[in-house]
Amino acid sequence: MLKRNSEPAGAKDSAEASSETVVENSLAQIAKFLFPQPEGKRMTVHASADMLLKVDANVQKMCVTVVCKNIEIQQVRKQRILTQNHIHQLGLAFQNYAISHNSFPPAYSVDKNGHPLHSWRVLILPFLEEDKLYRQIRLDEPWDSPYNKQFHNQMPRIYYNSAYPETRETGQTNYCMVVGPDCIGQPNGKGLNPQDIAKKGLSNTVLLIERQTPVCWMAPDDIFEEKAFLGINKDAAGIGGRTPGGVIATYADGSARLVEQDTPVKKLKELLSIRSSVDK
Repeated sequence: MLKRNSEPAGAKDSAEASSETVVENSLAQIAKFLFPQPEGKRMTVHASADMLLKVDANVQKMCVTVVCKNIEIQQVRKQRILTQNHIHQLGLAFQNYAISHNSFPPAYSVDKNGHPLHSWRVLILPFLEEDKLYRQIRLDEPWDSPYNKQFHNQMPRIYYNSAYPETRETGQTNYCMVVGPDCIGQPNGKGLNPQDIAKKGLSNTVLLIERQTPVCWMAPDDIFEEKAFLGINKDAAGIGGRTPGGVIATYADGSARLVEQDTPVKKLKELLSIRSSVDK
């Protein structure tokens, strides 16, 4: 009795391999679709019509949900990177100011009677390539004098936090010093010499950090120590903001990194203090 020839040896394996290749190719296409990539100011996804026809309506709905979530994640990551870059550049300006003046800039300048005049944000303008703006401001008049008010809406872009789009035209920023006797921002109009905190460690001491509520960039208005010591996002005038997961801070060595939302108050105080635990 004659028998039909069976499948050639290896035919089944070849078919399975071919099927796996098709699946891998489809997954590769889906991956490109699910994970959008930045192209200029837009987030772009790539998907062929063939790939979309192969998936049913439920899978398509799932894909759209995932795409939207991934776009949100990418936008959050981009915003955090921008904030970190800006505050890092400010930290470098502090470093250069210290080299030139043998001290960090004071939290604010003062008049002959000790009254605050201008924020540190004005004082470091020459170290941000903003000499022209710096020369126009009358440093011997208060930040909100009739003359100086004209510069309130001329805030350098380095102070703009994209998490607060409403501040683009108002000249407000949430990049601040913490001001108090225990912090780098001394409440006496004097700058602190980096050597004064060398024992504590420049990389362990917060220089600038985000404030929950933005302030005019020229104002001698930052975060009071007692507000900062409440914790993150505990007070409108304290440490906080819209950075997911915490706040971005720059340290006295110029580095910038995230201070997590759930950082214990004791740890936060240690980061803000200019003294090491053994000196307290």
